[in-house]
Amino acid sequence: MTPTVETLSGRITGRLQDQVCHYKGIPYAKAPVGALRFKKPEPVQAWSEPFDASQSGNAAIQEISPMNPVSAVSEDCLNLNVWAPYEQGQKIPVMVWLHGGSFTSGANSMAQYDGHALAKKGPVIIVSINYRLGVLGFAHFNALTDDRADTNLGLRDQLLGLRWVKDNIESFGGDSSNITLFGESAGAMSVACLLASPLAEGLFHKAIVQSGSADHVLKQSEANKTAQTILQALGIEAHQTDRLWSAGIQDLLKAQQACGRLLLNRGDHPRPMPLYGMTLIPMFGDDVLPEAPIELLRKGAGADVPLIIGTTSREWELFLRMSAGQSLYDGKYKDVDTPGIIQVFDRSLPGFGQTAFEHYRQLSNTDDSPQALLGLYSDFETDRTFAIPSLRIIEARQAYTNENFHFLFSWDKGLFGACHGMDIPFVFGTIDSGYGKIFSGGGEQAQALSSSVQDAWLSFAKTGAPDTAEGHQWPATTQENPMTMILDAQCRMEKDVFQHQNAFWKDFL
Repeated sequence: MTPTVETLSGRITGRLQDQVCHYKGIPYAKAPVGALRFKKPEPVQAWSEPFDASQSGNAAIQEISPMNPVSAVSEDCLNLNVWAPYEQGQKIPVMVWLHGGSFTSGANSMAQYDGHALAKKGPVIIVSINYRLGVLGFAHFNALTDDRADTNLGLRDQLLGLRWVKDNIESFGGDSSNITLFGESAGAMSVACLLASPLAEGLFHKAIVQSGSADHVLKQSEANKTAQTILQALGIEAHQTDRLWSAGIQDLLKAQQACGRLLLNRGDHPRPMPLYGMTLIPMFGDDVLPEAPIELLRKGAGADVPLIIGTTSREWELFLRMSAGQSLYDGKYKDVDTPGIIQVFDRSLPGFGQTAFEHYRQLSNTDDSPQALLGLYSDFETDRTFAIPSLRIIEARQAYTNENFHFLFSWDKGLFGACHGMDIPFVFGTIDSGYGKIFSGGGEQAQALSSSVQDAWLSFAKTGAPDTAEGHQWPATTQENPMTMILDAQCRMEKDVFQHQNAFWKDFL
């Protein structure tokens, strides 16, 4: 049997697998090529012949490697995947996924984002949106091209994808008035941006932010530095910016590498907050983000959207153990001592590295071995980059709503412990996949936790309350009772989990 749906864009045919209809590679925008490169996306033109959605579409332009196994890449990448239960009876909730990858990599075709199991268990409809990445999605050339180039192209792609979903999802059996936007890492940062954006109002009704923040954004002046770096790497003079529209893909990717060597200031903090490596990110000061997202949230943006937000216990372990394909525990920092690790702290918190080191050492009470010192740095960077910014989102919203649910993923049986990205197979129910086994360790306990996490995410998508079939009650976190759901072999609620870290970071984040 070939499942078929009629949408405003035209007829779409997919394939049926284990009582779930798969529709892949559906274009939601015109190809952003030629004159449309560096321009906001335009709605797709309706097609007259049935669209064959049996195969994944192109991924956005990016570097392909064994660590980043994506399908074919192309500038023509603005497509989405839909997983819809075959028999549903009535309109069911919709969950729209934004993938991560540091805003430079990733795709909806990657195995860890397969929506089949989650859609079947729901029942819910899962949608995964591709968006432009790197130079083509998050380099902001507006100030250097007299506004001939648009800003925040990747976010604008996501917005148009959400608009397509809202306009068409009922054809797949979905409820267009019950859409949950969720994502991890750069995808979660995108969710936070869209939660704050006036252009996203009404496009989704609930949000889940897994390891994200609302301050991984740039001021226009910082965004100009990345744009200028790209022009220099391409050999383009100020009066030659028209050449951006004809530059070759490999040249753009090579120029993108130069941005990774920049040191910028992230967000709009009272003290400088260094940003290195991931410098092609959203900017604020346009119609998508008139102000920094955290400031918009503090003014009530997105207050009508219930939120689940949280992190893993040791996000930074992934980056320490997978830096350029090797572990820094065995490489660059194999013999690090106390003065050396304080210098590393100071790079991330200029002038306060010693203070930060002493704070985290007091919290952990560890020895002076290189392994222990790097563990302290991992805790510090986890908080600086993910955990504390997540709490700031909650705090920003608490003046307007109590529909905020906080989690900490502490399961550490995978190869890299409770690291960045280990939550993904638990959410998608892909514990037994290659990615899932690496990051979860596999086994019956991991499967049981995955079932609980899925129950909570699905309950939230359906009702706004993230309860589980096992009866785990998940109360909201409030100023009076800052509660956190610990997701581990034994799920439990704890109070004031980040009390000491939060007190330290008040002066910085």
